[in-house]
Amino acid sequence: MKSDVGRELGIEHMGWRVITVTSSQELDLARFEVVAKEAAARLKKRLYPQFLGATVERMALRDELGQWMSPRH
Repeated sequence: MKSDVGRELGIEHMGWRVITVTSSQELDLARFEVVAKEAAARLKKRLYPQFLGATVERMALRDELGQWMSPRH
């Protein structure tokens, strides 16, 4: 959406980096891993193999993203 692009540009202008997550990425664990790895790379952090996959923390993050991506937000 046009308003989303404007919002992203505004956030990036303030010095933040924006990573867009689609609903298909949020629902598919393998695609979600790609997003997590991209976020880690941008933050210059390392994702250790034992923290990849369907961990409790990863599922909690995915659930939280799902709530933010719902139509009421």
